Amino acid sequence: DLANSEPTKIILINGAPLDLTEAHGHLFYFDQGGTITSRLHVSAVPSVVSRGYPNMIVEEIPLSTQEAME
Repeated sequence: DLANSEPTKIILINGAPLDLTEAHGHLFYFDQGGTITSRLHVSAVPSVVSRGYPNMIVEEIPLSTQEAME
């Protein structure tokens, strides 16, 4: 549950982070050139990355076929 976890950083691979920041009052980051997703070994989006020991844990969030097409 993200609501009870450490502070969340939302990283976009597409879109307008400044517009989203203004609309939602939460800081959004943009992964310019895939640097962050490559470093964290994210192979699918959406995903949640959390701290693990000794490595980060990447959990892919499954989408229904309808959601994926929107």
